[in-house]
Amino acid sequence: GFTLVHFDPSRLPASIPSRIQQATNSIHQSETVTHTVSLDSTVSSATFNVSWEGSDLDLVLYKPDGTKIDPNSALVDPNTKYAERDTYEYYTVSDPNSGNWIMEVSGVNVPPEGEKYTIRVEADTNLVLFAFTDKPDYALTEHINISAQLANDENSVTDALVMAKVQRPDGSVD
Repeated sequence: GFTLVHFDPSRLPASIPSRIQQATNSIHQSETVTHTVSLDSTVSSATFNVSWEGSDLDLVLYKPDGTKIDPNSALVDPNTKYAERDTYEYYTVSDPNSGNWIMEVSGVNVPPEGEKYTIRVEADTNLVLFAFTDKPDYALTEHINISAQLANDENSVTDALVMAKVQRPDGSVD
């Protein structure tokens, strides 16, 4: 019932953004909600995004050292890009400091019932996870052996905790 798919990791793009955090919340007029996002030293670029259906929300970031990043400071910072449209705003930060970043979402023009929004943080990293099995085919009742190797560039990462979710054909997850 399982299909094993083998691939050549060398054919992957040089960088695949990883979603490191996503959350949905609600906000009201003049309210400010904060979200903490932890980045480690392997992150080479991070995008901090807030999106919503209507209304008007603002997003401000705070670096781990407390430095504020807003649309004006992003204009003069060569490592930060800012973009906004009617229903989203985001910052992309190159070479972000490791530590806890604060995303501050503010309700600028929100109806009385509030506005639902989603924050999403994606990061580029040199970490690569290789997963493989010990053989290409298994019998229906046979245990499947899955191995993994975590690497930073070309160096193995030791003592890392690697977890897997395996989805069965019926949709259940182990």
